[in-house]
Amino acid sequence: MSINKHQNTFEGVALKIWDWAEVGYQEYKSSELLQSELATHGFKITKNVANIPTAFIAEFSNGGPIIGILGEYDALPGL
Repeated sequence: MSINKHQNTFEGVALKIWDWAEVGYQEYKSSELLQSELATHGFKITKNVANIPTAFIAEFSNGGPIIGILGEYDALPGL
């Protein structure tokens, strides 16, 4: 997957997450959107990680190096 090839998709996802501004542990729409996009590109999704409904692991294997990314985002009430 080329990053540049999918730039418009990534920007669209980022803007939706920004617009939804879901507060901590209530990022249901954002989590589902990210899971859906990653699954579309061949990632295996494990949902409800650590019994947190919005937490997930996305795995993709191509025999290359292993990279871990933690994405944490939540809106603050009143901002």
